[in-house]
Amino acid sequence: MTTAFRQRWVQAHTDNYLATNGQNGHIWNGVPTILLTTTSPKSGKQITTPLTHRIYKESYVVVASNVRSQLNPSGFQNAIVEPIVPFQEEPLSFGGSSTLTGNPEHRRICTLMLLILPTHVGYQRPTKQQFPILILNKTCQP
Repeated sequence: MTTAFRQRWVQAHTDNYLATNGQNGHIWNGVPTILLTTTSPKSGKQITTPLTHRIYKESYVVVASNVRSQLNPSGFQNAIVEPIVPFQEEPLSFGGSSTLTGNPEHRRICTLMLLILPTHVGYQRPTKQQFPILILNKTCQP
């Protein structure tokens, strides 16, 4: 999948999700997704990205995968710099805070994520790093 194709697909998924309040797009290939919005510290531009997730200990967890790239996705980098992030699950929007997982929690969450999206194994193999995992905690409902 080329970068340009992936960007178009992400934008189409995001637009569809927003236009239908998640009725179309919340479940993607049988896997639940949320929309995470981060702000670029350089440009101030908001970036909304659909991400697969699981609920873990009452929090949302997402894997920051950039499909076989050595670089983390920009949305992940932005969530580290500015950890207060809004996200949407179906029609519900939340204010949230993001934190990184550490070991051994990272391994447990990776195992859970692989159950719903086994393709992450293939994405991880060519990289030299562990995929970062963000934990999103609801702080309010805007």
